[in-house]
Amino acid sequence: MERQQEIQRHTEGELPEVKIFDLLSSVGNGEHKALELIVMGKGMKTYSKRGLWHEVMNNQTKNKRWNMDIGLPFDHCQYSLSPIGLVTRETLRSDDTAWGYGITEYGIKTGIPFAGLLLKWSYEHPEHSLYKMFGATTSSSVKDERTFEKKRAPETRHRIFRELATSQNDRIRLTDIANAINEDNNLISVHLSSLRKNGIITYDVTEAGKPFLYYRKKTIVPDKEQEPYMHQKTLSAAVYDLLTHEYLSREEVVNLVINKYPRYGDLERESLSGDVGKTLSHFATQGYLERKKFSKDFQSQVTLSGQQRETIASLVTLIDNFKNGDKQTIDKGREFAKQVASDPNLFSELMLKAKEASPNANNTNREEMNRILLSVLQDHPNSTINQLMQILEEDYDKRLTHTGVHKNLSRLAEKDLIISEKTKSGNIYRVADSDNKTVPSN
Repeated sequence: MERQQEIQRHTEGELPEVKIFDLLSSVGNGEHKALELIVMGKGMKTYSKRGLWHEVMNNQTKNKRWNMDIGLPFDHCQYSLSPIGLVTRETLRSDDTAWGYGITEYGIKTGIPFAGLLLKWSYEHPEHSLYKMFGATTSSSVKDERTFEKKRAPETRHRIFRELATSQNDRIRLTDIANAINEDNNLISVHLSSLRKNGIITYDVTEAGKPFLYYRKKTIVPDKEQEPYMHQKTLSAAVYDLLTHEYLSREEVVNLVINKYPRYGDLERESLSGDVGKTLSHFATQGYLERKKFSKDFQSQVTLSGQQRETIASLVTLIDNFKNGDKQTIDKGREFAKQVASDPNLFSELMLKAKEASPNANNTNREEMNRILLSVLQDHPNSTINQLMQILEEDYDKRLTHTGVHKNLSRLAEKDLIISEKTKSGNIYRVADSDNKTVPSN
């Protein structure tokens, strides 16, 4: 069923904030979802499952950068785009035996320029994907020992970004962010941890009652040659060279090291952070650095480098301008959407970026997933499947379905590696033997 070609424009005037949150949760947290909506606007027809998949594939170069599952674009229509009115379900035959999805006027007027605008931002910030910025559409808050309640991550992330971008403080406490956006501290902690993992912010956390440590160079230092920390001669020199007479946290020093010496960015961040911390402590013990214990009130805090602040502020400003109906901003989004639709190389580049960030596109093999699940259950015994799903997504960037996690747990139970126990709230799982930390080879 062909649609009559027409050009619609997002009218000037402010959009309600809830509409912005809907757009972020539907097309704003994945380059591929934004691209799929643009494709539907280009074709202006009703698409079947296979038809939409072919359209997305055909807009890439011959060397497909993401040969995604055939049902994925259609699922996005059903669960993300249709509920907020960007697309609508329509019949493909007069007897109603076949149906598909077509883009709506709202999808053309508002959805496409919004999708184009975020794709333009993504293209101009190659180090950050939309998924890593905004997270999964359905996320969870953490309350009372990991009791989970569904929450849309893109909305929460946007509120966090706004608070970070507008704060006048160099160091922003987690509790201040939570209070400002009226959210639970534990939920904010989950999001900040994910943003830290993806290099979007610097986030320091210490155990309750324990202080943060900050370091700076002493004005008067020992009159002897510096001794590097153990065998970390190169790293020790790099760390000391980057320190100033201003106090810096360990994570701030880690970011400085990675920025000046990109090769360190290839290392596991937790390992690098540990080595940097030991190096700082070593130099403080040797008398080259001054060490300060920060206030106990700052048990967790966010600090932003100049680049991090610019990145977040640019995204917040962009979305604000769109929300306020700024014509120049809307036109930029629409024009970039047209450019993407007509340029297979650009389309493919953004598809590849989405693939590399997507947990669904980077499924872990069965043996590795079983190892991860055992590790999670070691740290979080008596967890439900829903709790495990949340931990896998937030801590391991693995997004599995309820059925997928259940199948993996069943395999572990068959090997007597875990125990399942029925409770009033559902089945809970724990490791059968604390010594079983890996999956035996078959």
